[in-house]
Amino acid sequence: TIGCGWNREEGTVFFTLNGSYLGMAFMNTIGIFYPFVALKSPGSRAIINFGHEPFLFNINDNSILQMIKYEEAEIKRKLKEEEE
Repeated sequence: TIGCGWNREEGTVFFTLNGSYLGMAFMNTIGIFYPFVALKSPGSRAIINFGHEPFLFNINDNSILQMIKYEEAEIKRKLKEEEE
């Protein structure tokens, strides 16, 4: 199961695999977005969950939230250092 999360406040996007956080993928993702899925092979199928079922990834777990915020802060700090 692949998950994709968007932190609107921070403008970051992250991915999960089978409920495990894989890390931040994108920064500065600000704007209006529309979810979609593209399948390459004819006959491919996907089950899509836009929240009507519980997600495998528990975004409300405080330890996960702290880890995500720490990672976001570290990446921003490193980018700022590179700019100086």
